[in-house]
Amino acid sequence: FTPRAMRAFAPKIAALASDHVGRFARRLKEVGDGGAPLDLVQELAVKVPTAAIFQMLGVPPDQHDELFTLWEDTVRSSPEERNREVEEDAASVFFHPQGKGQRYLAKMIDETRERGATGDDLLSALLSARVDGEPLPQQALVSYVMLLIAAGLDTTRHATTGGVSLLLEHPDQLARLIADPSLIESAVEEILRYTSPVIHFMRTAVADFELEGQTIREGDSVALWYPSANRDEAVFDRPYEFDIARDPNPHLAFGGYGPHFCIGAHLARTQLRAIFRELLPLLPKLEVAGDLVRMRNLHVGGYTALPVRRGEAA
Repeated sequence: FTPRAMRAFAPKIAALASDHVGRFARRLKEVGDGGAPLDLVQELAVKVPTAAIFQMLGVPPDQHDELFTLWEDTVRSSPEERNREVEEDAASVFFHPQGKGQRYLAKMIDETRERGATGDDLLSALLSARVDGEPLPQQALVSYVMLLIAAGLDTTRHATTGGVSLLLEHPDQLARLIADPSLIESAVEEILRYTSPVIHFMRTAVADFELEGQTIREGDSVALWYPSANRDEAVFDRPYEFDIARDPNPHLAFGGYGPHFCIGAHLARTQLRAIFRELLPLLPKLEVAGDLVRMRNLHVGGYTALPVRRGEAA
């Protein structure tokens, strides 16, 4: 997850972005101008981060769809989007040791261990790791893989969906980006600030301290609300304005500082830059064709649907 490692992985991510945006463009063409809308979330936004994190983990390509479906059954939060059977079983899919998701990961870990864990993927690295001379316990390995899937898949796809929605809502900013594609990097940072895919994280104070006149006691729970922090008037000029050239932009979309800074920040940035570079020629031809549907979730500010189609004038 280091910058150097991501630079080496960047061509693979660029290829994934080109492939999946190309497929999305062909699907739009098949539907036709002004035709039935496509869901950007399922047709595109989930594709690149899913393929990227599963490749990094070493999940065989023919297992991507099955593992993704298991994960979706766990995190999807809108009851109307799933039948009662899935709704009742969802909590156990990944979050229970005997759930289908954890059993699936345990089997995958065992198969990798049997092969010798000699690959350059993340799962092989975890199997080779030693803490105080001992390998990681099976449940710790399963938990690490769950964490990597959650962090690598959910937030990037939601930033992609939110970013497309923002650019279509702000045609002046989209035109500015098309006129100057060198703004891709600052546009991605502004998308991260404005969408704030993670809503909050909580930590426990280990000592008494004072923050902005508020006394925090040792043992108190303290939450960082990312959308609020990323609109702090003391830090950001015009905080409620979407500005793709915003500079400086010290947003906290990846957390604050120190050991809890998001380990996947470089991966997320690399993916988002690649996706929006590929999307740039297509975005002026798109129009929103329905409501942006948000997840009912207080931790991840995600989206379950964004209907789009080619505009009739495209």
